[in-house]
Amino acid sequence: MVAFCLAAVTVNAQETLNAYALTKPGVVVDYAFYAAAMSSKPSLLAYMRTTVKAIEKDGDNDVVVTNSKILNRKKKPSKNAAFSGFADGADASCTFTQGAYTIFNDPLFGLAGPIEEGGFFLKIPAELKVGDKLESGSIEQTTKAPMGPKVHNSISYDNFTVTAEEDVETAAGVFHCIRIDGKLNGSFQTVKLKDTSYTLWLSQNVGIVKVEADYYKESFVIDAVEGL
Repeated sequence: MVAFCLAAVTVNAQETLNAYALTKPGVVVDYAFYAAAMSSKPSLLAYMRTTVKAIEKDGDNDVVVTNSKILNRKKKPSKNAAFSGFADGADASCTFTQGAYTIFNDPLFGLAGPIEEGGFFLKIPAELKVGDKLESGSIEQTTKAPMGPKVHNSISYDNFTVTAEEDVETAAGVFHCIRIDGKLNGSFQTVKLKDTSYTLWLSQNVGIVKVEADYYKESFVIDAVEGL
């Protein structure tokens, strides 16, 4: 999701927006991020805590404002995030038009922290059914780790299609989801991506429940929820 400036009026916190995304003010979701080296099993690397701060108005559109923080494996504030200037997390705004919205940041590969970024990941309609093909794009991104060199990433998202409805069991409970499968092409850091499998599970009013990529066996999955 991408942040931008706009004049807005906050809507009553009891109002909700029906969409395949987090849309209820006050909800707090912890996501666990797992990855592996080529020859090892996936291990927990970090958590991301996302809080829905408000639903605002921009003309006829709804704008959901969130804050996301990176936590360490003990769910404590990340020293690396603080060192990078994100101790308080990052606010973001996502615009919804009758429940449809665009995901600008890749949930898995966006964790590196963009310096410069262009393009988008997926456009998510308000209603989804098996067989629907989603409009997908590409992202150009430059990242820089503290004390490290800049790295340019270029990822194309291809053939993203709703393939099933599934119940997904997580540490936070069972969620009824739409499953979306697609392919990644391009490059991320020093790795070339060629028809790399990528799967998302989305649930109404929750949004991303789980993401998996056949790239270092990465996954991003709900671990805890408060306030739904």
